[in-house]
Amino acid sequence: MKEIVDTYALVFKENNTLDEIKLGLEDNLKNFPELLNSKDSDRKTLLSHAIIANRKDVVEYLLEKGAVIDSLDIARADV
Repeated sequence: MKEIVDTYALVFKENNTLDEIKLGLEDNLKNFPELLNSKDSDRKTLLSHAIIANRKDVVEYLLEKGAVIDSLDIARADV
């Protein structure tokens, strides 16, 4: 799904501000609400990637939007 790739690129491009991320995500989530908890080819969610990237601001935003915190990654470890 192209939207997933675009959404992950938006969130994890290093120089994107939280406001830029919010703008891009809002549009995507309106049309594809399942993107919030979808997994990429590495079986990681947006929340997983935000945690890995140490983007506390993005983590907080995703949680406010309803991101699932008890999703499992490919290693079956809690994310």
